[in-house]
Amino acid sequence: MKEDSNDGQAESGTSGIPIHTPGRLHGRKNSALSLINLETKIIEYLKKHKIEFLHFLTDVNNVSSIFSNGILSLNRVREQSLEFRDISSSNVQLIREYKKPGITDSKNLHHYVPLYFATQTPTQYIVSHSATSRGRENIISQDMLVFIDIDPLAIFTLPNVIFTDGNAATSETVFFNDINDLDKIDWDVINCPGDYYGSNGRCYRKEWKRIKCSEVLVPNYIPVELFSRIVVFSKSGADHFFEKINPLQNRVQKDFYNRIKKCVKYSDQLVSKYYF
Repeated sequence: MKEDSNDGQAESGTSGIPIHTPGRLHGRKNSALSLINLETKIIEYLKKHKIEFLHFLTDVNNVSSIFSNGILSLNRVREQSLEFRDISSSNVQLIREYKKPGITDSKNLHHYVPLYFATQTPTQYIVSHSATSRGRENIISQDMLVFIDIDPLAIFTLPNVIFTDGNAATSETVFFNDINDLDKIDWDVINCPGDYYGSNGRCYRKEWKRIKCSEVLVPNYIPVELFSRIVVFSKSGADHFFEKINPLQNRVQKDFYNRIKKCVKYSDQLVSKYYF
């Protein structure tokens, strides 16, 4: 398997040198029986529904801040006055500003970092293909969009994590915090390609689009230690990524920086699954 980030043709999967090894819990003792039981249950459901990674989609201009601070919730970004290029719809963000899951606390959706179960989501398509028809000034080139893949086992063992059966901003969506409720998500839609031909035209249906955007909501922030892989659209996308993180060489350990570089992938197989 090729690992050279210059050609980007590494195969998909968790082999290689991930930033975070899937299954290794961050800041927790594996010896506790209750935690072992929880891990076993989570692993069972991850395998059942073929959840290899959770996905965070962002503009490449945000990666320097992300690798310095972790992925922060929108509220945390605002509190710390960090520069952040938002790729989401302002109308949707206004809904999320006031909507509260109402399961673990009374905080709004901006208190959480949103991750997707799926790639090729309707949100991603709007950002990269039809943004100007949806009230945005510019379409963002796919070369400028970066996927950060996160270890799902580590995420689901964190406290107060919530997940949904659809876009969290829509009124029909249900919120869950019991791992058993992963069975209530429509995995046929989640795992279906997001384009017209791959979805047999279903991608234009309102309910299909809602389900395809099912989320995992993580309170406050996700540390860099839980990152497993970076997926970009092409070598040009990788060049943009490295341009943004190169200044970090002077601020992080060399070994950590080199591990980041080895985790950047853009094989044909991955690109066809992640991008339109």
